[in-house]
Amino acid sequence: MLTVGTPNRRCASRVTRSNRSSGELSSTPSRWSARTRVRSSWSASVVVKVSSPCSSPASRRDLLTSITECCAPQGQEAVCTSGTWTFARARRDACRPEAAPGRERPAVRRRCQRRRTAGHPRRGRTVDAITVLEDLFGRIGPTATRAVDGLGEDALTARVDPGANTIAWLAWHLARGQDAQVAGAVGRDQVWTRDGWARRFDLPFDDGATGYGQSADDVARVRARDDLLLGYVHAVQVESRDVLASLTADDLDRVVDEAWDPPVTLGVRLVSVAVDALEHAGQAAYLRGVLERTGRA
Repeated sequence: MLTVGTPNRRCASRVTRSNRSSGELSSTPSRWSARTRVRSSWSASVVVKVSSPCSSPASRRDLLTSITECCAPQGQEAVCTSGTWTFARARRDACRPEAAPGRERPAVRRRCQRRRTAGHPRRGRTVDAITVLEDLFGRIGPTATRAVDGLGEDALTARVDPGANTIAWLAWHLARGQDAQVAGAVGRDQVWTRDGWARRFDLPFDDGATGYGQSADDVARVRARDDLLLGYVHAVQVESRDVLASLTADDLDRVVDEAWDPPVTLGVRLVSVAVDALEHAGQAAYLRGVLERTGRA
């Protein structure tokens, strides 16, 4: 007797190979022919047991082939004890009958689709580190745009107290930091100097300044229109997307800074850059809200 326990309900009617009315295993050698008994359940595994002699290797191979064709266990482990074969496999959620392209549809249609778990991407893609980084960096530009777009120069340079940062400085600094750090990590030229943004801004700093360590007076010196600020912000985002598209998962393990303990890898550096930029974009958005509520923007 062959017993198939706990298959998926939608798969229960397709366990036999060809004779659904009798439930016989038509492809099984006559000495193994048996009726099947199917229990429908939602439990987490499928166990197949066959009570038949298994004294010879040839007999065991025939039986293994028959059960495989009928029930399609994945990663099965066959055990024959006292005339009983046992196969166990992880349960798959739903069997979808499909024929391979260019081939006749088999009598038993047993292609299965894995159950999707929470957070698992659809369409068969797996989430990898590069995909996560692309999503993370992709949030910087839109967040900065919402904070800066449409503000006049007075609002962009307004301060909530004499030592506070301005929206203009925050937008410039988040882009400069991202530009310099990403370029340095992968050996590229900075967008700031390569594409002429330093000349367009014409700030009273040297071209290598990024805003780190600047004083309150330096913050006040960063003055620019919203379109100029956002033009540079988005140019840096395009460059970062291009860098990420050129990387592999192995590249992320490369050490880019040995001054820290443990040394900083490219993956860690990229996460730090994106988080820093998003923090400053959020600060700029908060400042805009304060200015709008107080009638200064």
